Amino acid sequence: MYELNSVASDLTPDIICICESWTKDDISDAHLNLESYNLITRIDRKDTKNGVGGGLLIYAKNELTVSELNYDFLNDFNQSAAISVRNNNELFNICIVYRPHNLYDTSDVNENNDKLCEILKKLPKPFLIVGDFNFSDINWSEGKCTAKSTNFYHTFLDTFLTQHVDFPTHKSGT
Repeated sequence: MYELNSVASDLTPDIICICESWTKDDISDAHLNLESYNLITRIDRKDTKNGVGGGLLIYAKNELTVSELNYDFLNDFNQSAAISVRNNNELFNICIVYRPHNLYDTSDVNENNDKLCEILKKLPKPFLIVGDFNFSDINWSEGKCTAKSTNFYHTFLDTFLTQHVDFPTHKSGT
């Protein structure tokens, strides 16, 4: 938290989205406090032993008009959250996603991937979606993917989204 407070103080972003917060029930919201920011959304990981891994946090500057979006299609996916930011009568939505890659058997992975595609189709536009998708088999520069990510990749294209990060951001290649 000390490092996060320092970075937030230095960079002063309007919105901070954190994936893999590893928060769990025994960590209070007060411990997650950031000066000059409201904690808008907190989702703890509940599907792993001891709550290890995952977890989402969204902070917004105190002066912003922000509300949490609550849709069934967001709650059905493990794990996602979304907010709506109002600026001069304009709304902009931000969604954060954590998609675990090796924690489910095949049917659970496919079902969760389908739910992620529903988010892409149904989230009110305009929106920005950020997070950890763990689709290491998608080659964004060549437009290729394997069977396990075909549905996600085609839904991404069909909804006219733009991928801004087209390189692995983790040493494992995801």
